[in-house]
Amino acid sequence: MKKYHISRNRKLLPFPAQWNKVYQSSDESLKIHGAKLEQAYGLEEDGIWTQIEPVDQWDHFAAVILDNLLNKENYLEDIYKKQKELGEQLYGWCEDQINNYNENIDRVSILRLLELIKIKHNELCVYNVIPWFFGGDVFREELFKHFKKHYQISADDFSTLEKPPKLSFVGREEQRVYELALKKIEGQNISSEINKLQQDFYWITFGYDGPDIKDHDYYINEIDRITSKYSVDELRLKAADYNNYEKTINRVKKELYSKYKITQRDQKLIYRLELLNNLTDERKEFALLSYFLIDRLLRSLADLLEVPKVAFKYMTTEEIQELVDPNDIKKLFNYRENNPVCYKAESGRVICLQPEETNSLLKELEAESDNEDNISGFVASRGTNKVVRGQAKILFKPSDEAKMNKGDILVASMTTPDFVLAMRKAEAIITDEGGVTCHAAIVSRELGIPCIIGTKNATKVLKDGDLVEVDANTGSVKIIKRAR
Repeated sequence: MKKYHISRNRKLLPFPAQWNKVYQSSDESLKIHGAKLEQAYGLEEDGIWTQIEPVDQWDHFAAVILDNLLNKENYLEDIYKKQKELGEQLYGWCEDQINNYNENIDRVSILRLLELIKIKHNELCVYNVIPWFFGGDVFREELFKHFKKHYQISADDFSTLEKPPKLSFVGREEQRVYELALKKIEGQNISSEINKLQQDFYWITFGYDGPDIKDHDYYINEIDRITSKYSVDELRLKAADYNNYEKTINRVKKELYSKYKITQRDQKLIYRLELLNNLTDERKEFALLSYFLIDRLLRSLADLLEVPKVAFKYMTTEEIQELVDPNDIKKLFNYRENNPVCYKAESGRVICLQPEETNSLLKELEAESDNEDNISGFVASRGTNKVVRGQAKILFKPSDEAKMNKGDILVASMTTPDFVLAMRKAEAIITDEGGVTCHAAIVSRELGIPCIIGTKNATKVLKDGDLVEVDANTGSVKIIKRAR
């Protein structure tokens, strides 16, 4: 029986998430990275999107990327430069389309724009995503073993070395908010700057499917909250911390390089680990605006054809292009919304499998499922306090943030930028999936809180209100007391 690797399992609808498997199975991936997936699958069931790869193909892909990262001269540096160029082009193009959007757009124009977004999105992601998605964890693991053997480095010091000196875009947004709060408390007029802040970051909470965005009132309320909580002197200190963030991280790294006498070659490998973290963060920054534009186009298409917008979220790109009869679209939607549906990617193209093929794959996955109650994973951030306790709160979607209290333990399949409000309340973060370069890992390091990723089962085993202990020394999660 074929074995499968589960790379993603989250609350999400199939379109455009299915595009991930398009570029990962494309000849372009083979040309750029030396590997591609021969087949890959996306399974949607009860609003949960699961990305599935045959284990042998996943392992081969990871091995090729690891070799590239360790041994191929300028591999990641060239990749980073190219994706930066493509990402800025995608972001600028989407911004122009949104700012000049025609509410009376016709069907042909909608389909043309959707195809253009797909092309531009996948051109970016074939460069940006593949190195960290397939190679990030194995590269980090190999690097830590090497540093531990040759330099006897501590886990804490290695965790410091891998921390990127560049603030994430979520960190940059928070920096701007605190700067405006300081200006307001000093008596300055910040109205125009709030408008600019909202224009720059409204898309952060949108994710793949929306509908949440940060409006003008959100930033006014957030600035009011901060000014009521902190004094002028405290805000100046926070502003200074943000402004000195890069210098501080680089200074500490330089001290560690000197302390352990780390060679120039190994410093370059640490730099590549930084780049992998940057790639993950920049992909979200570049791509999230395209998902906002896609949503707007699908709304217009739904209005034209008089069908629910969500119907298109269960279709492939080709089906959206080809189906014009509203009755056919509604019939397809009615079936797929209420049944497990599997999408197969092969040679850069996605098709929807027949029900019997989907059921066959489900049986294979069920036979492999792990039902253990033990929770352990990879330590993505050790945090200031490495062992913490708190009440678990299971978040399946960003709006679940309302049930989070300060000091709770955030438990999610994985986090995305739309989870940031909840993450700022968390004492620690636990996720089912993700790697060392994932969003939860990056933000938890900035927040200085423990983060355990890749547990596979945390959202299944834990319940709201369970008292848990998160140990960032061992990567384990212990249930202290079950909620009643």
